[in-house]
Amino acid sequence: MENLTPWRVIQDIKREYAGHSLTFTFSLYESGGQGVTKYRYIKRIDSDELNRQKLLTGLVQNEEASINSRLYLDGKIRYIPMVDAVIESLDEIEGIIKVFKNYSDKPLYIFSSGRSYHIYTLKLITVRDWMKFNGELLLLNPPGTEKVIDSRWIGHSLVQGFGALRLTCNSQYYLKAPELVKIIDDNASNE
Repeated sequence: MENLTPWRVIQDIKREYAGHSLTFTFSLYESGGQGVTKYRYIKRIDSDELNRQKLLTGLVQNEEASINSRLYLDGKIRYIPMVDAVIESLDEIEGIIKVFKNYSDKPLYIFSSGRSYHIYTLKLITVRDWMKFNGELLLLNPPGTEKVIDSRWIGHSLVQGFGALRLTCNSQYYLKAPELVKIIDDNASNE
């Protein structure tokens, strides 16, 4: 079951950076709907201590958990390239793939979250590259047409210094927990 959730990305990042000191950051929060967060707590967990139960134990009613893009690799801040894409179908993903490939040659993990797609890759990037990455994603939204990227999500990410994509579905504001729909890997067959 974990292979179909964003926990797969976490496990694959742990494998990709085995032998390094790696600390993930997570948000525990309550949503107020429409992009409003009632409160948020940041939780750091070292890779060797990280498991799903440790993170989710203690969540209260209506509280959600999300993985933050900011983490620590050998004591240095790095970022997981991720985005909330508001495309209607995967047929509209070509531009997003190009931006991700500018920063990573690793597989892309695509999850359906109910109203949008959450996309991740495994290569950790610097803060400078993370800011450029987010800017390039924003530029995919052409003026006067349907959005491709949730620009409010990127705005919140830049203001708070990290992006966050939901792992759970514990409140009325979300349709379902994110579920893996596709892996794009130029070095292997697609799943």
